[in-house]
Amino acid sequence: MIRAWLRNPWETVAVATLAAAGVFSPYALAAAALLFAALEIAAGLRNLEGPRWWPSLWPRGGATVTVLYDSHCVLCSRSKEKLERWRTAPLMRFLPLESPEARALVPDMEEKRYQGAMHVIEEGRITSGHEGWYRLMKLAPLPLALLARMTPTFVARPLYAAVARNRYRWFGKLCEGSTCQVHVKA
Repeated sequence: MIRAWLRNPWETVAVATLAAAGVFSPYALAAAALLFAALEIAAGLRNLEGPRWWPSLWPRGGATVTVLYDSHCVLCSRSKEKLERWRTAPLMRFLPLESPEARALVPDMEEKRYQGAMHVIEEGRITSGHEGWYRLMKLAPLPLALLARMTPTFVARPLYAAVARNRYRWFGKLCEGSTCQVHVKA
């Protein structure tokens, strides 16, 4: 049971015990940090994925996810480019919201909700907005995954909504072709 939850239970117990003893002694906390670093360096030298002892509460792999994003939004397009550089990029498929294929994946969704957020589809399940962001962060490099894990929903929900609502105003809008309808050349 514990073996399924932890990648290396003995190392986890040693680091956790020293960290807990850090409440009483700063030396124990420093020893926990040094042991953790040593174990991670050793894992790296043996080409094992680190951190090997980390509980699998935030899985990094899994089935391929389809990400529906706003291709006219500068923030969305740049975020997509960054996601494509992650090591887990082969697990992600990107479709612009404006494509017929993307619309066919979520035919029953009302237009305002469809255009107002990013959507992540995994095994037929659709997560949108901040919940979709949480899902993508499961594929993130460890520091981002931990940051997402520690971000409470009551913070992520309004923050995502504010950015989504103001994304064109704050970050700009990409034009189709070489001109925007607002900037039509005479």
